[in-house]
Amino acid sequence: MTTLLTDIERFLDRHKMAATTFGALFGDRHFVRQVRAGRRVWSQTEAKVRKAMSDYENQHGLGLTANAASDAGGIIHNRSTSAPSISA
Repeated sequence: MTTLLTDIERFLDRHKMAATTFGALFGDRHFVRQVRAGRRVWSQTEAKVRKAMSDYENQHGLGLTANAASDAGGIIHNRSTSAPSISA
């Protein structure tokens, strides 16, 4: 199984997305930088991140591998940017 950081890096590369843009999906523009620096990510947060990546790729016609898919709730699509965000 791959690590969350590996999956995030692949996602960023695949979508040519900046790390801060990705973090903004969760209201934390520094998320990726902090994870790269060793920030601990709780399992609940990891599930939300993986779910948001899956939803983003499904919305854009790309499927994730089984390793990157996880069950979590709370995805809301922001109509002004069409980017998914996470609710509490």
